[in-house]
Amino acid sequence: MSENFWELRNELVKEFESDAKENFLRLEKKDSELNKRNYIRSLFCLYEIIIANLRESIADRIWSKAQYGESFDLHKFYSLMDESAKINQSGKINKRPNQTPFANMVKFVLKTYCEEFNITENLFSNGWSDFKESIEIRNRVTHPKFDQEFKISEDDLRKVEKGREWWNLSIKFIKENGNNKTNF
Repeated sequence: MSENFWELRNELVKEFESDAKENFLRLEKKDSELNKRNYIRSLFCLYEIIIANLRESIADRIWSKAQYGESFDLHKFYSLMDESAKINQSGKINKRPNQTPFANMVKFVLKTYCEEFNITENLFSNGWSDFKESIEIRNRVTHPKFDQEFKISEDDLRKVEKGREWWNLSIKFIKENGNNKTNF
């Protein structure tokens, strides 16, 4: 990856981090459904770009192993890609976006990162269920199906915050114990 690629990605992280903070402050000032939705959405945009950066970093590491003749898991590499490939009836490859559910991708990326950098800590014992609940809340308010799904309760916000705590601790842990050159 070029330096320019990572500069752009790091700028996106800063921008989404700023958005999440700004939306959190707006929510603290004025408790409204709009401010709640905006905060949750901006928080998940931040999570998404960080996971995208980790995916790229891990894929780079695996690709480097391949170039130096080290063994690597092609399926692991393939699962990190933004696109998946299907062979169509005419024998050609059709690419489409990787549609792995977000919780599955987060777990796969963090586990793979830990494996690649020999981190033995189990990040998924404490707080992972809180994070998964926050994903369900984000999905519900982003794609509501019923009237009651438009509302975000105080309990929902507490769950989102508990999920954010797990996220922050996990990302901090892998930053401190992994490759300090990793971009995220």
